[in-house]
Amino acid sequence: MKNAEQIFQAIANEVGVSPRTVKRTLAQPRKDTRPTYVERAKRIRSLAEAHGYRPNAAARAVRMGRFGQVAMLTRHDVSFQQFNLNKGVCTELAAHDLHMILAEIRPGDLAKPETSPRLLRELCVDGLIVHFAQKISPATLEAVSYSGVPLVWTNLDQATDSVCTDDAQGVRLATETLLEIGHRRIGLLAGPHAKEEFAHYSVRDRREGYLQAMQQAGLSPNIKEFKDDSGYAEGLSRAIDLLDSEPHITAWICDSDVGGGAILMAALAKGLKVPRDLSVIMFHNLSPNGSMGLPISAMALPMQKVGAEAARMLLRKIANPQEPQPCCKVPFSAPPVIRTIGPPRQNK
Repeated sequence: MKNAEQIFQAIANEVGVSPRTVKRTLAQPRKDTRPTYVERAKRIRSLAEAHGYRPNAAARAVRMGRFGQVAMLTRHDVSFQQFNLNKGVCTELAAHDLHMILAEIRPGDLAKPETSPRLLRELCVDGLIVHFAQKISPATLEAVSYSGVPLVWTNLDQATDSVCTDDAQGVRLATETLLEIGHRRIGLLAGPHAKEEFAHYSVRDRREGYLQAMQQAGLSPNIKEFKDDSGYAEGLSRAIDLLDSEPHITAWICDSDVGGGAILMAALAKGLKVPRDLSVIMFHNLSPNGSMGLPISAMALPMQKVGAEAARMLLRKIANPQEPQPCCKVPFSAPPVIRTIGPPRQNK
């Protein structure tokens, strides 16, 4: 197999230029847009591929001061939202001839240098995207921020350098969708951790969005907490008790697929037909057709858009590391008014 210098010489002989010109052309795109130079560059790259030449990424990183890659740091227990997030990031990076590497951490990994991910201990990427599906402790924030590379957070609502879903807008949209088709007795099935210190922002924002929509409509809100880490039998029993205690509610907005699934199964157990007798909207990470095999009306998390926005923000941070980027909140799309949403029964 020929080495790089032999390939450069062979291409130079075929094109009629110097090996230095071949090397420079392959090292980085030329800014010269004159047709003659563009065609020559295309021919050089085509011949390099035919000769089996592959650029030396390590040498390029030393020469350019860039690695040509960014990393995503995530917890080991990622949810289904990770796939669409990764897709959004990778698609946007590919448009800039960059790629992403993925690193996972477990609770406690950041406590000791020897268990901390390599990408936090060494300079090996141009930037970092951090995504945790749950709340983030101050200790984790401090440890990751100390990495020394441009950094963007996803799924975190902070003033700068973060991209997250606009959950207040999402719940307002869900509530308004139900109001438009005639519902007036709408309940919110919310997570029970809203008052915890460092609680995830979505719990707070979904409550606030629901309260805003109901108050603007002149209606009384009805928020019920639902612990979504209980077993199936307990969750179903609690959901049946909830429907028994709130028979006047014609529609439930559920801030998780666990609570929403329990409400749907409870309705079936009680002989209620969805959406004729009860409408249900849930926030979740799955396909709108994917919860328990039932077609549902979902406020699907726009994680692919979050990923794309995070990649764009990180590219801006890499270009200007000292310039804070304002938080970007990605809006939800309206749920389909079919499946588990319908007008309320008039006699209910």
